[in-house]
Amino acid sequence: MSEPTFDRDHALAALDEVERRRRAVHHADPGRGLVFLIWGGVLLLGLPLFDLLPPPLAGGGLSLLALLGAVGTVLVARRHVVVRRGATRRYVITLLLWTAWYLALLLSEVTWARALARGWGWIAGGVLASLPFWVAALLERER
Repeated sequence: MSEPTFDRDHALAALDEVERRRRAVHHADPGRGLVFLIWGGVLLLGLPLFDLLPPPLAGGGLSLLALLGAVGTVLVARRHVVVRRGATRRYVITLLLWTAWYLALLLSEVTWARALARGWGWIAGGVLASLPFWVAALLERER
């Protein structure tokens, strides 16, 4: 039996097909930054509640938003049939770095920022806490 021979045109056509399918998988990924957008929205809407409502109501509102964020995350995760290489690592690293940022932000909020920005501290905290998620979502979309 003779082995099949491939010419240069055949090889280039095969490489083009591989690249076309790689791009199709990349662009079909439904979660490209969507989880970051969900949690950025939860923080942007949730933390300012502490400036606008009494603490028990604000805590309940933030809990409800967190529940909606968790449901949104599960719905996005269920749609992931194919996970791009390195995506899980990027999510974990982003969340670890964000956790350190968020802890520093909350510590500064409860110690000195509330005295300096009377009535606007948690609003500023919500914007600053969600900012890394918006940047991560933008960078994830550009990949």
